[in-house]
Amino acid sequence: MERELKDLSAEERLKQRNEKAPPILDGLLDYLNRQKSLTPEKTKLGRAMTYLSNQWANLQVFLKNGNVPLSNNGVENCIRPFAVGRRAWLFSTSAKGAEASAILYSLAASAKASGVQAHDYFEYLLDQVKRPTNRS
Repeated sequence: MERELKDLSAEERLKQRNEKAPPILDGLLDYLNRQKSLTPEKTKLGRAMTYLSNQWANLQVFLKNGNVPLSNNGVENCIRPFAVGRRAWLFSTSAKGAEASAILYSLAASAKASGVQAHDYFEYLLDQVKRPTNRS
């Protein structure tokens, strides 16, 4: 359904979502309520059902705002470098080294979020640093 709505305005997307999604969500909630009592809580499926049940109100936010994406894949992709870097940062030999790594990751993420190639951005920054400035 969301693929069909991706090119619409936020207002039109919201209208379409509120027409099409409630029956789907109602069916999912009915299924969840029927199956939850039949599924052991400690299984992966049981934990997934508990999570869905606990997050049900948050799931429905996309029905209140047409700009809210149904999927959080975009956010997951943005934070992936930090999740991967977390393990590498354990091996920083100093606090200053860890801080320098964090600054570089932040600059790279900012460049990417701005639609700029990180390599080009770093090249520009380094070129600016090596040029003396005339400050009076």
